[in-house]
Amino acid sequence: TISWSSPITDTGSYVVYGTNISYGSVSSNQSERVILADASNDTLVVHHVTLTGLTPGTKYHYRCGGNSGLSGDCIFRTAPAGIEPFTFAVLGDIQASGFSSSTNKCASFLKEQDVDFIIQVADIVQQGCHLSQWKALFESGKEMFESAPLMGCLGANHDVGYEASCGIVPEF
Repeated sequence: TISWSSPITDTGSYVVYGTNISYGSVSSNQSERVILADASNDTLVVHHVTLTGLTPGTKYHYRCGGNSGLSGDCIFRTAPAGIEPFTFAVLGDIQASGFSSSTNKCASFLKEQDVDFIIQVADIVQQGCHLSQWKALFESGKEMFESAPLMGCLGANHDVGYEASCGIVPEF
């Protein structure tokens, strides 16, 4: 599943993908759209498109978007059919509203390592109920997230509502 966010006015979401930057395929599955809003009336739409019929152990390029345009080239690798080695990275407790200089160094290092995916454990942002922090995180980490999928494990105290009045859990 490919997930991305866009302004609330963006419609017609889809993914183009293939084994090279010529892409060649367009997602046939309908995008799931989730509209999020926070207490400051900040809004965004999170899109989810599931790709099917992919070849195991294959590197894919993709671009996602809608009527406002497509993302840059992004990459993912499908799981192998059998037992094969793979590389991944684990980041913990970034607690960011954007990447700090140390997180930027880590992101550059991970991109050089050509990891298959990244697991971010706990406390991804400082205050999960503020969409501006999620937006800043994904914008500042864009280069790293385009080179390897991010799988987030939400933290209990920051990501799901640092303040009792938050009332939302972002679907990233």
